[in-house]
Amino acid sequence: MVHGRNKSGGVIVCLISLFACFGALTCTAHADSFDVKAYRGNVVIVHFWASWSDPCRRSFPWLDAIQDKYGNQGLVVVGVNEDDDELAAEKFLQEFPVTFASVTDTDGELFESFDLIAIPSTYLIDRDGRTVARYLGFNSTQAPGYEAALRNTLATGLNSRIARQQ
Repeated sequence: MVHGRNKSGGVIVCLISLFACFGALTCTAHADSFDVKAYRGNVVIVHFWASWSDPCRRSFPWLDAIQDKYGNQGLVVVGVNEDDDELAAEKFLQEFPVTFASVTDTDGELFESFDLIAIPSTYLIDRDGRTVARYLGFNSTQAPGYEAALRNTLATGLNSRIARQQ
């Protein structure tokens, strides 16, 4: 599943496989259709979450705010749900609605490919598709540091991109 919502009523496009979602999002996608390479040129936050995780409850509002704040600079946030119970995930998303896309990884394919060891886990991926940071858990007191790393990644990738174009 790909989930999200649009706070302003405009259009949100989820670039997961061939799915395009508009307005209030609820689209179906399999985790194996998620390919971070499709986002090359953007800075991507891949956030693994589960409905039973208290740190995930704290991370979602922050991630949504970060997507809103830096989306126009090329940030894409993608949540990856690791729940076995799809209804629990749906209920979580109703309680913590977000504007970013979220795919369901019921088979654990993405869990394995990212070599996950904790929920939540957050991966910061630069514009060239390289993982530049991994955060285990979520601690709101460390959010300023997470955001500083994000700003640096957004700026670094943009500066090197501009230099290559000149």
